[in-house]
Amino acid sequence: MKNLRKKNEEKNLDETDEDDSESSSVSERSKQNTNEENREIVQTVGNSGTQDAKSEMVCTEMEKISDPNLSVEDILENRVKCEKEVSIIDLKMTPTDILLNLIKGPKVYAYIRRHDTVFPSNSLEYVGETMLTVMSGCRTVCSVISPFLLLIAYNRSLLSGTNFIMLVKFTVTYYVIAISMRTAGRIFNPEYRRFAETLFEAHLNDRNAKALLREYDYELFAAPIDFQARRQSQKYFKTPSRFTNARNMLYTTLRDCLSYNIVYTFARVLVYPGSAALLNRLIQSFLIENRQKLVMEKGAIRGVLMTCEGNQVDTMFVDRREQGENGGILVITCEGNAGFYETGIMPTPLALNYSVLGWNQPGFGESSGLPTPKQTVASIDVVIQYAIHKLGFAENQIVIYAWSIGGFPATWAAANYSNIRALILDATFDDLLPLAEAKMPKSWAPLVEFIIRTYFDMPIALQLASYRGPVTLIRRIHDEMIITTEGTNEERLASNRANNLLKSLLRARHPNLMNDDAELAVDIWLSATPLERISMVDGCPSTSTMDNIENLTKQNRNILIYCLCSKYLIDFDSSHNTPLDLSLFTIPSSL
Repeated sequence: MKNLRKKNEEKNLDETDEDDSESSSVSERSKQNTNEENREIVQTVGNSGTQDAKSEMVCTEMEKISDPNLSVEDILENRVKCEKEVSIIDLKMTPTDILLNLIKGPKVYAYIRRHDTVFPSNSLEYVGETMLTVMSGCRTVCSVISPFLLLIAYNRSLLSGTNFIMLVKFTVTYYVIAISMRTAGRIFNPEYRRFAETLFEAHLNDRNAKALLREYDYELFAAPIDFQARRQSQKYFKTPSRFTNARNMLYTTLRDCLSYNIVYTFARVLVYPGSAALLNRLIQSFLIENRQKLVMEKGAIRGVLMTCEGNQVDTMFVDRREQGENGGILVITCEGNAGFYETGIMPTPLALNYSVLGWNQPGFGESSGLPTPKQTVASIDVVIQYAIHKLGFAENQIVIYAWSIGGFPATWAAANYSNIRALILDATFDDLLPLAEAKMPKSWAPLVEFIIRTYFDMPIALQLASYRGPVTLIRRIHDEMIITTEGTNEERLASNRANNLLKSLLRARHPNLMNDDAELAVDIWLSATPLERISMVDGCPSTSTMDNIENLTKQNRNILIYCLCSKYLIDFDSSHNTPLDLSLFTIPSSL
């Protein structure tokens, strides 16, 4: 290093002697001063290294920044970069870190990319993990039936301080034994210790460690975050409610307490069965197997996102941009109330060679949180941001494809990201309330309405009205889930809530066209057979007639309505849960 400084000084002196002009001398003196500053910075960086690995890295950086042509700003930037790399080297796992990672570390389900996918575990780890799983299941069941348990305990005089202390002692002892056994098993498991070390390094933004971490399928609560949501101004929608704060405080208190307990005991599971811990546990092995297939067969990349609500969102991205024209379009899927990206609607666009981004709703699979409307829209928000800012898709390259209740986050995203390429809604309804009232006793109607409007308000039709881009509605003729009337096939089809969603869309986009007679024409088209519809849309008027609706005859107005209906809605001869026919998955265009 001293030789390098000496050479620089000799070079500067020689250049000063050779230059005769006064301006050149001033320039060289300025350059010499800059080099002196550079040397001081180099010395500062060099003095900071003490360990061998650290000194070697610092010396390497010193050689890079000792170039006299570099500015002070470049040297400072290089020094900061060097210090960051040195600090990562110094952050080794202490014995305390190792023990804490073994105690609190996530469960590893399987290897993903290896031929032998079974992750090894020993008896101690297995017994401890099983004990924790059993306790988790008991806690879930007890929370659901907690009102009945409290009533029984009260009738049998079990609600005493002594019994409470005994329950606490039993619970603490049980958890201590279970966690101790699991930790001991992990200590004697070299594969888990290797995983824990890789996870620790991945949290330090070590790219190699992050790449190695993709080889494991594990609980994502401990995973490093791939993308953090950015807070930005968004539109939120609320269905007008007739419920206000009543003057009778006793009535309001009883109503609020009763509805809250109903929501968090069984109503949430009825609306979103996919969030039930028991269901997640029963199908866990199936989800793991399908995740592995997506990675191994489709080349999918798993991503962990963080919402503004603090929830983690489990995503899976299949990149087809190098495999054809369709690959340049990203299809973001929104699953139903019991759907997961591992088992849901992703195969449909994948079969057509589109790039696809699937995600699980809050409380589904490895996604954290609860499937409330607020947390659900926060999840789709971070998914859209991830697609744009991290995956590199423009907004007009994104198509949102939703099934059933997935239409709620899909329409919210379309309303807030209005430049998306298109929106496809399969077996989607306009509002959850009519469906809930049809399934519950009529005497419960006021309570059902209050719960839906307070906790599960999904203004799908209202959100769709705020989106003006291309949209396709898919109605399933034999749908048994989103109907409000049981009876003949004609009666069931007439009560399909996709009909109401179509009418709402027409009213929002063509207000001058829609009146009572127009809605009757829509009903006629909805009940017509495919052959009848062909003759009904014969001679569709041009789009220029949309600006001259008032001068159209009733017959021409009806023809225009039929044409618009055929533009926005297509029928699929199937039930609610049948996979969509590939021929029906077409990206709509504007009128």
